[in-house]
Amino acid sequence: MKVRVLNLIILLSTVIIANGQNQWNIIDNTSKWSVVTDYGGYYDTHFIRFGSEDTLIEDLLYRKVYNTYDPDELNWSFMDLFIREDTATRQVFLRNTLGEEGMIYDFSVGISDTVSIHNVISNTYISMEVIDIDSILIDETYRKQFHFEPVNWPYWDTWVEGIGSMGQGIIYSGFYNTSPWYTLLCYNQNDTVYYMHPDYTACYYPYVSIEDNEIRSFKVYYNYEANCIEVGNLPANQFFEFELYNLLGEKILCVPLSGKVRINLNNYGLKDGLFIYVIKHKEYIFSDKLMIFKKK
Repeated sequence: MKVRVLNLIILLSTVIIANGQNQWNIIDNTSKWSVVTDYGGYYDTHFIRFGSEDTLIEDLLYRKVYNTYDPDELNWSFMDLFIREDTATRQVFLRNTLGEEGMIYDFSVGISDTVSIHNVISNTYISMEVIDIDSILIDETYRKQFHFEPVNWPYWDTWVEGIGSMGQGIIYSGFYNTSPWYTLLCYNQNDTVYYMHPDYTACYYPYVSIEDNEIRSFKVYYNYEANCIEVGNLPANQFFEFELYNLLGEKILCVPLSGKVRINLNNYGLKDGLFIYVIKHKEYIFSDKLMIFKKK
């Protein structure tokens, strides 16, 4: 009996130590997340990953955040965002290129704790209460799962260690808007999918192949000198609509497109910042981010 008790103590100690060492860190350059964006009835999907090298900012180590709207994941862009993880406090922070930083995860919380999230993408401040903590099986291993209900905004969410927000997606924790709305589609590591949203059957929605999507040749950029948006390389003899949204999901402009177009912004009173443009065709929709810096 003493031997069995001793073996049981050793086994329990081993499990406790193993669980204590495995923190399922967010910062992992072998992981990717796909997120579907709902602009109020039309959708696109982008993938998110982190850089493989550290960036030192004010004596803190960050990783750059990249995304791509390419279903084949060939063309990645820096999102003007940095992410860092404090493994001692188990907190994760997101920072923009303006130097603003906010905490988007705190995996040290317990039941009934209130956590305050500041997402610098939407510049929102969300408070949530932990109502339950359980576990979820990911790759034959259980990870801790945190369930939240809202305190100051109508915002519910669930976090999983190493994956992040199961509702919004990795960098959109605490992002609250009526439009656009983000939903996590898939989480994969080393090109193996370990989680897929139960309402979807693929990690890219809707999927449009390169062969079918002439819209990939579009060239959209901001002309600093003329304060206009230039759109080029449109397929011939086809008609499109161009829409511009701010990060609150508010539509700023909508203009028809055909051929090469210059969209004058002088009458819209835009401030410097990051915007989302949407190009709509009767058969497909494409969107991406656009940074605007007006001439001083």
